[in-house]
Amino acid sequence: MIKQLLLAFSFAFVSIQLSAQANPFEVVISGGTGYSFSNTALKTGTNLGLREAGLDSRVQTTWLVNGMIDMSIVDNISVGIAYSHKEFYWTDAFEDTIQGQPVLASATIAIQKRNYAIRGLYHFETSENFEIYTGLRLGMTHWKIDINANAEALDRSPVSDFSLPATYPSIQVLGGFRHYFGRVFGWFGEIGVGTSPYFCSIGINIRPNPIK
Repeated sequence: MIKQLLLAFSFAFVSIQLSAQANPFEVVISGGTGYSFSNTALKTGTNLGLREAGLDSRVQTTWLVNGMIDMSIVDNISVGIAYSHKEFYWTDAFEDTIQGQPVLASATIAIQKRNYAIRGLYHFETSENFEIYTGLRLGMTHWKIDINANAEALDRSPVSDFSLPATYPSIQVLGGFRHYFGRVFGWFGEIGVGTSPYFCSIGINIRPNPIK
């Protein structure tokens, strides 16, 4: 009985290996959105600070945008490039008093978060139109923070501008799946851990040169 189970497991494993993305130079273009715990923490923390300062306006955000291009180089292995983009912005106008004069003040904060990366994937294809994969993503995350403040009184209009760029390396261990509705179009889902821009991502796939 044990020999039969081991034989069945070995056959299934070899079948997956033989069928897994054995298509060198096949290209997959992916695009979608995702979710990040760090982005949520940044937005929540900033809004709490604004509330403590007595300001009613809240931080707004754009959707997290992900784009990837992967190309198979040998059986089961692909390499690719990846890009992610996220923006936070806040603006408000309020009245204040400077040196006894009434002032109409306004402030704007804009934060951009971009990640540029390369990644390598190992593919386990369970059928012609479905595969699972795991891999590693290495890149650089670039933050750009712009702060603009204006105060208008009767006899002056002081302006303050501040910009802070910051870049640091990122790493992510990921796993995901791709499911195709035909030879060209499909969808994907990913989960990753590390310092890359998302915890989970979902989107669409296009195979412009399906080799199968």
